[in-house]
Amino acid sequence: MQNSDICRLARAYSRLGTIHATSLELGTNKTRFLGPGIEYRDFREYQPEDDYRYIDWNISLRSIDPYTNDIKLYTKLFTVEHKSKVLIALDISRSMAIGEKISSMIYTASLVLETAHRLEDSITLMLLGAKASIYHGLRGREALELIVNTICRGALTETSRLDEVVKLLRRGRMRIDSIILFIDYGHSIESFIQLINTARTLETPLATIFTIYRWEVEKPLDRGSIVFFDIETGEEIYVDIDNVYRDIRNHINRVKSYIEASAIPYIEIQSLRDAIDKKVKVLYLYIALRTRRKNIY
Repeated sequence: MQNSDICRLARAYSRLGTIHATSLELGTNKTRFLGPGIEYRDFREYQPEDDYRYIDWNISLRSIDPYTNDIKLYTKLFTVEHKSKVLIALDISRSMAIGEKISSMIYTASLVLETAHRLEDSITLMLLGAKASIYHGLRGREALELIVNTICRGALTETSRLDEVVKLLRRGRMRIDSIILFIDYGHSIESFIQLINTARTLETPLATIFTIYRWEVEKPLDRGSIVFFDIETGEEIYVDIDNVYRDIRNHINRVKSYIEASAIPYIEIQSLRDAIDKKVKVLYLYIALRTRRKNIY
């Protein structure tokens, strides 16, 4: 895929994700009392300045006076959340330019970053390439613009380094309330284990959105061989396709098993259509992560 095509897709699906996140109306509450929280705490008698959308009709209807038919309205109270400091790490290696992976990743990232912007969260952005580029103190829309501009500059690299996230966490120079990764499965199981253990030690909630391309994980043919070229020697290496995809499946299953055993929430995105279908799930994953309510999944 040409860089101009990648840039066009990145810009188009960043806009689409922003529009979809906005249409779902997640963000700071406009009322004086109810704050941006989503966790129900209590109720009290309705006041004129309260948002009518939060009237608790079940409780209100039980307050009807049987003699006068007068009714007292009650409104819900929610726990007010602090503004979170979120670390977002995003893979910008060339493997993300295969199929619809770049479109799906940018779309889901824009969902999260638009929501983060509306919740006034502070974003630390890590772009994972051969070296990690780190940007602190961004608003959500600033982070999204930076991602798209980086991709449009043709900055996709041959590899990405998940261990750079571990290095940042171990420095301990900044408060991080939660971490969300936008990556594929193309990282060693040791890297995943190291990151999960580090996040657990620091008591920092972690979640992952995996983006995959169908033919990376499924055999396109029943039988055949794959030819690899050693870029240093030019030697051709023939590998049986069954062995390659067996190894891929084994790796993915190991990663998933460790993530699930560690109670790390994750979502797997298999196409752009799949990403759009799972937009609400992606947003609630982010909300659950920043409020430490990981048991939603």
